[in-house]
Amino acid sequence: MTQRNKDSELVLCFDKKYFLDDRYKVGTPLDTLLKILHTSGVAKYIARSEAETSDTLLQVIPYCILCQKDPETNFPYEKLLVYKRTKSGSEDRLHNKWSVGFGGHINPEDTELCMRRGKFIAGGAAKECLRRELIEELANLDSKVVVGNTQIILHDTSTEVSSVHLGWVFYIAVDEERAGLIQSNESGLTDLQWVSITELNSNEWKS
Repeated sequence: MTQRNKDSELVLCFDKKYFLDDRYKVGTPLDTLLKILHTSGVAKYIARSEAETSDTLLQVIPYCILCQKDPETNFPYEKLLVYKRTKSGSEDRLHNKWSVGFGGHINPEDTELCMRRGKFIAGGAAKECLRRELIEELANLDSKVVVGNTQIILHDTSTEVSSVHLGWVFYIAVDEERAGLIQSNESGLTDLQWVSITELNSNEWKS
């Protein structure tokens, strides 16, 4: 995630009770999230420093997994790009941990840019956030690459970090040639490597 001042950064979030409220539950978890974001007065921009320590707020995190296609089968999820977070990263609780996927918080500038391009669409603000974050975090990623849609929403309550975030997962599929050029653009993201799903499920990566 991009390094920003936690005291001044404003992030999009909402009270987690809405995600559990039957009045908002429709279809998939993504449908529920979109309904929440489109309901006036429910989702708000709040100081990240406040949201990170709240027991009631969920921060919306667009999260993009980079996948490498199999050159023979064209299967888009043969390998995933993983990296280690260093101590120069903004989230102390994730230092020296491995991550899969890139992204960050939705800021007011993402909503403003989306609205300047037409009618506000919550998914549009998420993709504007991802475009900004990917440019900041990665070098040599094709600027014309398409961010794919997904139905996956992640809410993991098992850790202190994940319990206050709601992951909105997207993906980008790249070919083998382009995959080999991608590098980290930030000191907080290091040791980038493409790892197969089989390897990631092995004991070596689970430990």
